[in-house]
Amino acid sequence: MMQGQFDLYKSIKMRMEESRLAHEKQLRIIKVRKAKLKKDLKLAGTILFAWIFFMALLFAGIWIYRQP
Repeated sequence: MMQGQFDLYKSIKMRMEESRLAHEKQLRIIKVRKAKLKKDLKLAGTILFAWIFFMALLFAGIWIYRQP
């Protein structure tokens, strides 16, 4: 600014602000993807647990039914 290059200073500051905004946008995208992945993994875990529980009950029922 002291050398009369105020336009250069403004353009540098503008690029810094654009870079900061782009970075924040990428962080938001990553955060949304992470939340979706966590939700999907929780659903998969619930389905797996329900399937294992159902199969255990089915095998227990068959075992009890086939006892003499």
